[in-house]
Amino acid sequence: MSRLSHGLSFKEVLTATQARTFHSILCMKSTTRDSKNTILIFQALMRLLPDNDPRLELMLNRQLEKLIKAEEQFKMVTETSRRLKIQNKKLLQQVGTMKESLKQTKLNRNQILTRFTDYKKLNRDLSDALGSCTVCWGEDDKCQVCEGNGSAGWRTINKRLFNLYVLPTMEKVYGWKK
Repeated sequence: MSRLSHGLSFKEVLTATQARTFHSILCMKSTTRDSKNTILIFQALMRLLPDNDPRLELMLNRQLEKLIKAEEQFKMVTETSRRLKIQNKKLLQQVGTMKESLKQTKLNRNQILTRFTDYKKLNRDLSDALGSCTVCWGEDDKCQVCEGNGSAGWRTINKRLFNLYVLPTMEKVYGWKK
């Protein structure tokens, strides 16, 4: 059994009632995750102690200060954790929104590429129908394909494409009948 500075044990210093109270306080189980109950226990113990032992009171005060500091740190960590969870939730929502936006952008990109491919094919078909340069239609003197000479009739026309695209227009414009 430990001895206090004046040679008496705790049980010898405390009265029987104080000893029972002291025992019941020590046997209390903390129901919370923080040290709030422990601080209350220390404060109750300090009220039970006799006033004639300043060293014991100093030791308990230091221990109480440590507990209070630990409680404050726990509260700070808990609050920081709570805030980080909120931030994390917001960031996850932003990531979800960005993923959806990226999905929509990819869809738009694919639609644009499909249209571009369609227009490119139409350009090639029309230039084949008219026998012109597929790159510049004869309008670019620096064209590597025709050097600016690739206007309509520059090369042999594709009769199937001519009949598909050009002939119906000429029939309407000039009133030709099949």
